[in-house]
Amino acid sequence: MNNKGQVLVMFVILLPLILLLISLVVDMGLLYSEKRNVDNNVKSAITYGLENIDDNNIKFKINNLLKENISDIDSLYIDVTDNKITVNLIKKQTSIFNIVNLKKAYQINSKYVGYLNEGKIELLKE
Repeated sequence: MNNKGQVLVMFVILLPLILLLISLVVDMGLLYSEKRNVDNNVKSAITYGLENIDDNNIKFKINNLLKENISDIDSLYIDVTDNKITVNLIKKQTSIFNIVNLKKAYQINSKYVGYLNEGKIELLKE
């Protein structure tokens, strides 16, 4: 019985599956990283806003701060009332697998509320 070439056949069969799995892991890692980046920028903007809550243009400044640091923002809602700031941001994120499953883009949602509690800044994810 001649067994030469069996390992090569199995390697050729499994190689696309291994590459697909590796690219999926990398793609989801990049998506997770971008989600963390968006969340951190939203929290930083709210913290900045609460530190300067007496500024009449704080809503405009938070808007500019987020647009400078986050690209491709699809929707941005900012509400500043009574020492409380609410930010709801939606961002479209493209990836390799969007092309494969014919979706246009993943959607990253980030909604945080920040308020002053006895002089301390409190941030809540909604």
